[in-house]
Amino acid sequence: MERQLLGFSLSAKPINEIISDFEHEATHKIFELSSDQNIGEDVRIAAVITGIKVVITRRSGQEMAFVKVDDGTGTLDLVVFPRLFKSIRSLIVDYKPVIISGKVDARDNRLSLLTESIYTPGEKGFDGKEVLIQVSKNVSSEQLRDLKNLLLNNQGEKDITLIFTGTGKNIKLPYKISWNESIARQISSILEGNAASGVE
Repeated sequence: MERQLLGFSLSAKPINEIISDFEHEATHKIFELSSDQNIGEDVRIAAVITGIKVVITRRSGQEMAFVKVDDGTGTLDLVVFPRLFKSIRSLIVDYKPVIISGKVDARDNRLSLLTESIYTPGEKGFDGKEVLIQVSKNVSSEQLRDLKNLLLNNQGEKDITLIFTGTGKNIKLPYKISWNESIARQISSILEGNAASGVE
């Protein structure tokens, strides 16, 4: 109600505190995205919803939405097409923490995300079937070796896909991983901050 009346909240927690428990599930921070390197790339963002605009499509007369999210490092516009919007409408609530997967696009010279899925952390259905690991195109062979050793030593039930930033290349690995926050932090440490990881 504070946000509705004042445009901001006096009592709400800072965004980075709200998403701190699940931000390791994201592949990118919003400030890391750029039109030079990420257009057409599949990414996952952990953020809170800060604005919603529902529109009716001219062609089909169905509802879709333009949603603004903030992860504490920047804001991003989401395009939520009718089929997805119909299934997740109840999730799109102002200041709700969400995990968004989609493809990076540009609208009116601004980055946006063509949204493929939106989940609430801990929600039934967010079952973590796949781990996405963002890898810089400048990663060294030594870093890749250390990453491989870490993954092989922590095998489990979740698929692993490496996303090579700025190249458009994704590689699905032939083995699986047992995923947790500790593993996420070890991966980030090996890749020296050039990677973030996420679960879909």
